[in-house]
Amino acid sequence: MEKFNRKEFGDYQTPLFFTDTICEYLKNELKIMPEIIIEPTCGIGNFLKSASESLPYEELYGIDIDPAKLKEVDETIPNLTLINEDIFKFKFDNIDKSKNILIIGNPPWATNTELSKLNSTNLPEKSNYRNEMAIDAMTGDSNFDISEAIIRKIITEFKATNTTIALLCKKIVVRNIFKDLIETNTKYSFIRQLNFDSSRVFRIDAEACLLVLQFGGSTLTDMACGVSDLSNPNKTLYRFGFKGGNFYSNIDDVPDIDGECVFEWRQGVKHDCSGIMELDCVDGSLFNKNGNKLSIETSLVYPLLKSSQVKRPIITETSKYIIITQKRINQDTSYIEDEAPETWKYLNNNKEHFDKRKSSIYNGKPDFSIFGIGDYSFKKYKVAVSGFYKSPIFSLVYTDKTFMLDDTCYFLSFDDHDSAYVTMLVLNSPLVKSFLKSIAFLDSKRPYTKRVLKRIDIEKSLETLSLDDLKSVEAELGLGSYLDEKILNDYSRTIKRKFNNKCKA
Repeated sequence: MEKFNRKEFGDYQTPLFFTDTICEYLKNELKIMPEIIIEPTCGIGNFLKSASESLPYEELYGIDIDPAKLKEVDETIPNLTLINEDIFKFKFDNIDKSKNILIIGNPPWATNTELSKLNSTNLPEKSNYRNEMAIDAMTGDSNFDISEAIIRKIITEFKATNTTIALLCKKIVVRNIFKDLIETNTKYSFIRQLNFDSSRVFRIDAEACLLVLQFGGSTLTDMACGVSDLSNPNKTLYRFGFKGGNFYSNIDDVPDIDGECVFEWRQGVKHDCSGIMELDCVDGSLFNKNGNKLSIETSLVYPLLKSSQVKRPIITETSKYIIITQKRINQDTSYIEDEAPETWKYLNNNKEHFDKRKSSIYNGKPDFSIFGIGDYSFKKYKVAVSGFYKSPIFSLVYTDKTFMLDDTCYFLSFDDHDSAYVTMLVLNSPLVKSFLKSIAFLDSKRPYTKRVLKRIDIEKSLETLSLDDLKSVEAELGLGSYLDEKILNDYSRTIKRKFNNKCKA
């Protein structure tokens, strides 16, 4: 390979001052005494240099796919072997696994989605190792850093040895690795997440950390991972892990409302063609993202709320709209030609944009297909939340022609206003907000997902929340005084009825 894309190969070389810091931590705090040191994606070899100066060793290995980078490694490092190979294809057969081993470094942080956009070949063999549902795997829930695949490969190779793994990665990778260790009953003797400031070290904005994982010796039974700052590694900031079979972002501060929501959380509409499907209303006329004025029927045009708009407790208007081509997944879209001929003409004139959609979920589907659509999409009242905001606001949204949400939003749908209104108050209560903090990871790009939200047990919440509590939420949101005892009692009966029906099912 003659030319390497910096982003494609995760070329964020770790500065020497930081590789020195990490090696000093391993030496002074963990007291490790490796005989073999391996850097799996070594780049120009700063970890190799720091390790050779700080730690004892007999053999030192640096592996990298880029031969140009290997030429920059300090050749004066004693007992160093450099290997020009793809880490995904490299076999560790020649490493003496009976010795104490340290695997240290900074694997690429790019995700498989980012690399696919670059048409990169620097990808591991695809496998659904998290056992995601097919639709989640295809729509991005299974997106992972390439570093995660590398770490998993290393764990598979060295979990039965005396090995310390010290690798930089994103925080979400540590959580995925930890979950996998517990769920696969993989024994380990030490695990720690050590946070650091990536903007200072790499001049990039990323939620990054050092994962330290050790195998060999006495194994741990604690189902939690401590989190510290690398500048003060002995002070535990919090712990994440499993409790009662559930996973928490802060295992030591959990309000008792964990369970299953009696309502079903849904994700908004996915279409991957915003330039054509999403419209702006200006002075009563519709325009697409290219500024083209449209003369189409309004029968398939619905008001749209995007994630950035879901930030008020009640929303009843918008200037954005969306063309909804189906009322259920896989519906034949040829009906549009008769029902809305101008819309059909507009869609066909822009068919090339739909054909360019990269996601495999559209393969073999009717033309202009969308996802995240069903009977629930057309109910008048919804309680919606953005998946992105660190401090969520749950919004009651409704208008004459039902709102659609984009696919970065999650929502519950209702036939009546009062059920939606009380649900909005419950979800905005301090009780639920506190619970969400204990199960969501705010450093994630999308802290709130369907998987997180469906754990909010509204029935349990109502056992704790009084009418006065909910009226306080109402007042804090600036909503006046609509809630009364009758509305709350009717809602409570609805919740109990739905809960009983779920139990019977």
